[in-house]
Amino acid sequence: MKRIILSMVMLVACSLVWTSGAWSEGFGSPIMDGIPDAIYGTFEAADPDTDGAGNDNMDLLNLYVCNDGSYWYFCFTIDDDIATTNWGKYVIYLDTNGDSSLGATSDAWTRSVRGIATHLPEYGLYSWVDSPPYGTDHTQFWGYSDSAGSWAMFNGLDGAALSAGDTSGLEWKIARSRIGNPDSLWCEVWSTGGGSSDNARDTSNDPSDDWNGVAGDWADTAKIALSTLVHRSVGADTTKPRVEGAVATDWTHVSVTFSEAMDTSAYNPANYSITDGLVVSAAESLATDQVLLTTSSQTYGVSYTVTVSSNVKDLGGNGMDPTADDASFIGFGIAQVSFCVIDTMDTLYAPGYKFKGSWDTNTYHAYDPSWGMGFLYDMYDDGSNGDETPGDHIWTHILDLVTDNGANTWQWGVTDTGGIWIDGNWQFQVTDTTDQKLTYTPIELTEQAVAVVFSVDMSMVDTVKSPLIIVGSVSPLTWDFLPTNPDTLNDEGLNGDATAGDSIWTITVTFPLGSNKWVDYKYGNGAEDNDLPPFVNRVHIVDDDNYSVGNPQVRPADLFGYFLDVIPKAVDDLSATLSDGSSKSSSGDISLEWSAVTLNLNDHPVWVDRYRIYRDTTAQDAGSTLIDSTEDLFYLDTTGVVGDTGTHYYYSVTAVSVTKESDDSDPVGEFDRALMNAK
Repeated sequence: MKRIILSMVMLVACSLVWTSGAWSEGFGSPIMDGIPDAIYGTFEAADPDTDGAGNDNMDLLNLYVCNDGSYWYFCFTIDDDIATTNWGKYVIYLDTNGDSSLGATSDAWTRSVRGIATHLPEYGLYSWVDSPPYGTDHTQFWGYSDSAGSWAMFNGLDGAALSAGDTSGLEWKIARSRIGNPDSLWCEVWSTGGGSSDNARDTSNDPSDDWNGVAGDWADTAKIALSTLVHRSVGADTTKPRVEGAVATDWTHVSVTFSEAMDTSAYNPANYSITDGLVVSAAESLATDQVLLTTSSQTYGVSYTVTVSSNVKDLGGNGMDPTADDASFIGFGIAQVSFCVIDTMDTLYAPGYKFKGSWDTNTYHAYDPSWGMGFLYDMYDDGSNGDETPGDHIWTHILDLVTDNGANTWQWGVTDTGGIWIDGNWQFQVTDTTDQKLTYTPIELTEQAVAVVFSVDMSMVDTVKSPLIIVGSVSPLTWDFLPTNPDTLNDEGLNGDATAGDSIWTITVTFPLGSNKWVDYKYGNGAEDNDLPPFVNRVHIVDDDNYSVGNPQVRPADLFGYFLDVIPKAVDDLSATLSDGSSKSSSGDISLEWSAVTLNLNDHPVWVDRYRIYRDTTAQDAGSTLIDSTEDLFYLDTTGVVGDTGTHYYYSVTAVSVTKESDDSDPVGEFDRALMNAK
C-alpha cells in the first residue's frame, strides 16, 4: 500500500488528529464474491494465524479496503472454512471523524467490546454466517447517536458475499452516503460468538495483535484500538458495471440493479431487451444504481431474462461487462402473507406491536435486503387488516409480497409500539402465490420468583476440579467461565444437594420475577467450558405456575459431558452372523453386533444407556416385536430358527437414552433353503 506521512499536525477545536494512513487502492468496484481481488491491492491490516482462542473460525487474518464513487468495500480473510464452521459472528467498527470525544462506548449487540483511546465507532457493520445462502439478509448496519447515547439499526449492508475454503473470506459494501461521505475512516474487524455478552475473540488491525481472546474466557471485555486508517481514493474508474439482479415490482414494471452508479444511458428504454416478447417502453431512475423499466404485461410464473446493451455506461464512461449484462426474473405474482403475534398468555406488550422485514415500501412489496430502510408496520387487534377476532391479543397485519420463485430468503421481526426491537430475523420464502401465515409467540416471563435446583452427575468424570460452576443465559446466571463465578455446585449436602458424596453435584438458583422462562445453561468443571461442545447448551423451562421460592423446581440430574433423554441417532452398522461356538455362544445361534451410538440427531453427545432388540419373520416388520434389551454392543439369539426352511428371522436394533428411542436400524436376518439331490 502507499503510505504517506503528513508533515503538519493540525489541532482544532474538535481535537481531530491526522495520522499516517493508507490510500484506498484501485478506485473501482470489486466483484462481490468474498475474495479480495486486484482492485484492493495490498491489505490494510493483518493479524497472525492460530490466535483464534481455540476456534479457527474466530481467527482473523487480513483486512482489505477499497472504494468507488458510491461505495466503500471491505473484505477480510479467516483461517477456517466459515461455510462449514458457520456459528461465528463478525463486526467492523468505523470511526468516521477521528474525534475522541464522539462515538460509542458500548456495543450495538451488547458484546463485551469497547473502543479505546483516540478512536470510538460511529458505525458498526455486523454479520452472521449460519442459515445459508449468505447475503445482505445476514447483515445489519448500526449507527451511534451521541445525542441519544444509544445505537440504532438502519437495515442491512448494501452488499455481502462469502467465499469458502480452508482460508475463507467475507466481503461487504456500504454506500458512502450512509456513513456521511468521509474522506478518511478508521476501522477494525473483530470476531465473536453467539452469546449476548461474548467478547471479541480476535481482531485484524493496524498495528496488529491489539486484542486476542483467551480460550474459555468469553467475558473479559475486549479493548480494541480501532486504528487502521484508510483515505478515500479518487483515482480513475476503470471497472465495467455489471447487472446484479432484476425483479418484477408489479405486472408492468421491472427493477434492474447495477453494481455501481450509472449515467443517463441507463434511462433509455432502447438499451434493454427482454425475452418472450416482453416490450420495454420506458426506463427511469430509482437510485443511482437502480433503474425501473416499464414493460408490457407479464405472465405470472414465466422466467424472463433482461439484457442490457453495451451502450449503457457507468459514471466513469465504462461500458457493460459482457459477462454480466443480463439477469433473470419471474413474471409478477403476489402472495398474501399474514404476520401475527400471538400474545394470549401474558400480554407482555399490552399496547400492541409493530413489525418490519426484508421487503420494500411499494404497494406490492418486493424483496429488499435493506428491510425497506427500516419502515415499521402497525399490527391490529381490532378486527381489521386481517385480524380475525377483536381483543383476543392476536395482533395481525396482511401484506402483498412479490413472488420470486424461491430466489431469496426473506426475514421479519417484531418491535414494541415505540419501535424497540423485541425478537426476529425469522426466515421464510415467497416461492409462489400461495398465501402464508407467519406467527410469533412472545417469550413468556415469570410472574413470580422461582427457585430451581440444578444437579449434574459427575461419576463419569475422572477428576472433579474446583470450582464446578453453572453458567447460563438468564440472570443471576452468566456465561462467565471464571474461577470467580459465584454459581458453584457442591456435593456436601448443601444448597439443595440431597446426599453428600454421591457424585451428584447441586446448586439452587433463584430466578426473580420477570425472568425469561427459557434458560440455556451448561456446566464448567474447574470453571472451564468443557461440559458440551462450544455453543451447544442445555435447556430448562422455568415453571412459575407450580413452583416458587418456597417450593423449588427440582430438575433431574444431568450427566456431565452428555445429553440425557434425547433421541439418539440410529445404529448404522448392525450385522448378523451364525455363531461359531465361541465363548459367546454355541453353534447355531444368531450373533448380532453393532457400534456404540454416541450422538443425537443434532450431532451432539448423547448417553445411550441400553439397546433394544427387535425380531420378526418379515424384513419389513423387523422393528415390530421387542424381544430383549442390553447394555452391550452385541446380542446372542439362542431361540432362533437356524436350519428351519419354513421360518426366517429378521432383526433390528434401536438406541435408547432414558425414555427416548432412536429409529430402527436397517434390518438384518437369516433364512434357509432346502437342497435337493440332483438326479
